[in-house]
Formats: sequence, C-alpha cells, structure tokens
Amino acid sequence: MPQLSKVAGGLLEDVRTIARGMQVLPELARILQSIEAKVDTLNDEVHRMRVAVEEMGGDVKTVPTRLDELQHSLSPMRRIGRRFSRREENGEG
Repeated sequence: MPQLSKVAGGLLEDVRTIARGMQVLPELARILQSIEAKVDTLNDEVHRMRVAVEEMGGDVKTVPTRLDELQHSLSPMRRIGRRFSRREENGEG
C-alpha cells in the first residue's frame, strides 16, 4: 500500500500543477488576442504603404532627371555668384 499512496500523492501534485497552469490561460489568451490585433493593424499599414510606394514608382524614377535639370538651370546663377564673391574679396563690390 505505501506505493499506492506514493502514486496517489504524485497524481495529486500533477493535478495541482495543471490547475495552476490553467489559471494563467485566460490571461495568456487575452495577451495573444491583443498581439493578434496589433499584428493585423501592422499588416494593414504595411499593405497600404506598399501600395503607395508602388504608385509612386513612376514619379520616383523621374526625380534624378529633374534634379539634373535643376542643377543645369542653376549653373549660370552659380557663376554669377562666384563673380560677385571674387569682386567682394578684391574690394570691388
């Protein structure tokens, strides 16, 4: 009979361990639902950003060309600016 009481004691401890584990399950379920909701929100945001980036595709490709055009059109102004700077350095301005 001593072995039967040992087995019963072990079973009782196992049931207690399971009961303690079951107490935290509702909190874990709440946390997982919260995480899932946040992941769904992030998925929506990432999808919207990807769509927006894809829509910009053509516009983004033209930016370097437009910057080159801008630099080219500003070139005469830079030359004029350098001339005025040299005049001021020489005391002519």
